[in-house]
Amino acid sequence: EVLRHPNIVMFLGACTKPPNFAIILEYCPGGTLWSLLQNKNTELSWNDRRNLALDTARGMNYLHDRPTPILHRDLKSLNLLLD
Repeated sequence: EVLRHPNIVMFLGACTKPPNFAIILEYCPGGTLWSLLQNKNTELSWNDRRNLALDTARGMNYLHDRPTPILHRDLKSLNLLLD
């Protein structure tokens, strides 16, 4: 809940009461990078691709450079949300 960075989805809360376990994150209306890549009607320019890669790298760098580094361990297009 203390992570604040433009390239990290904000954690808002969690429900830990069985059977309704949930993590509540900020809303990202663009969906996932995976769904964007699966859409045949969407054409990404090289500049768009570069910006997606740089934004991902900036977010990971923020996590890794913390006083106690955070390792994502599941970095994939399904887990990259677009706003």
